[in-house]
Amino acid sequence: MHVSLRPMPPTFQEPRPTPVTVIGWAWIVIGALMLVSATISFIASMAVGLPAPPPPTAGTPELPFSSIWKWFPVLVAGQCVFSIVGIVAGRGFLALQARARTTLEILSWILCVLLIAFAVSWIANWAAVGSSDDPFGPGMIGAVMGVLICLMYGAPVGLMIYHLRSPKVRAALEQRASDAQPESQ
Repeated sequence: MHVSLRPMPPTFQEPRPTPVTVIGWAWIVIGALMLVSATISFIASMAVGLPAPPPPTAGTPELPFSSIWKWFPVLVAGQCVFSIVGIVAGRGFLALQARARTTLEILSWILCVLLIAFAVSWIANWAAVGSSDDPFGPGMIGAVMGVLICLMYGAPVGLMIYHLRSPKVRAALEQRASDAQPESQ
């Protein structure tokens, strides 16, 4: 009988990959902040009222963003639903549920589309305010700032999508699913 005195190498299996933890908690925090934001916006709109669009004056075009206030209750309700889905999916993702990954990827793509829509409307508003006499005036500065803000928010969302689709995350979810299935004898 041969006895080895060398210790066995430890078998370490990461309970969940770091991107899963970061993305899951990010969506829980983002969802909670969105829910607080929507609630405060709704309460403030009920207390103070919504702003009325400025009266049209001759020769000035209507700003593209001025009609958004009539959709405010729908936008607040949508933000509440979006945030609750994000919180629930983030929690499920931390538990390595495959459907939570799909849900978070869909939410992330929706955020990308909303960021692009925001950038387009922001640039359109600043273009309407800008002057053709001064191409580098407030209109151009506002448009550039809008694009930079969208890039600043879009980069983390793009990283989330990249990691949500990564083989490491998919493998962890598949491992969790196979561990959860009972073995047949």
